[in-house]
Amino acid sequence: MKNKPNVPLILALCVGMPVLFVGYWVISNLQADHETAQLAQEGADGVVRVLSYQDTGVAVNRKPRIRFLLELQPDTVASRLPCK
Repeated sequence: MKNKPNVPLILALCVGMPVLFVGYWVISNLQADHETAQLAQEGADGVVRVLSYQDTGVAVNRKPRIRFLLELQPDTVASRLPCK
């Protein structure tokens, strides 16, 4: 007697694995978005050093706009999320 392929098992693997992968990807992205939003809302402790500053030549309400170049050294690894 020939071994017949187990169609339900093959189908479950072909459909189930991509569904699990996509589910894991969605959940991990939601977690990262939550952490980024929490950082934006609450801030993080750290040390900032002013590397340079310059006048942009623009004034708003007769107050000059100034451009700063800053270096941030966060205190925690979680606060090293990218800033937008």
